[in-house]
Amino acid sequence: GALSGALKPSDTVAVVKTACYDADEDLITQYHPFLPSVWLGADEKLVERAEKAAQTFPSKVYFGAAVTGDRFISDDRTRRDLARTFNALCVDMESAAVAQVCRVNKIPFIAVRTISDCADGESKNLFDANSESAAAVAARFVLTLL
Repeated sequence: GALSGALKPSDTVAVVKTACYDADEDLITQYHPFLPSVWLGADEKLVERAEKAAQTFPSKVYFGAAVTGDRFISDDRTRRDLARTFNALCVDMESAAVAQVCRVNKIPFIAVRTISDCADGESKNLFDANSESAAAVAARFVLTLL
């Protein structure tokens, strides 16, 4: 879901860094895999490729942070709190977990998220209506990036 008011359904975010918004920072930084921060950055070479891909991609691609949590965000207050606290463009339920697994296994990582909803009161309906088309846009961007 979009946290930034600039994002609309079908806009794509190339995630340059991601973090779990609902995890205790100490669990992430003081226990295996002993990460230096809650933020996990994307691979620089993949970010460069995404920047090149964005130049020719037919729809808008934003570059910025995403936050990950274990629940679907569908209220304005939570959306505003997450946006303000983390300065993130979008929220999801997967990116930080995948980024952590990639980091531990030394696999280059970048997340590509296409917005399906605006993380507000209309999210459930918008997600259902837009998830298939958002997935298609994200897939096209990944293919362009590759």
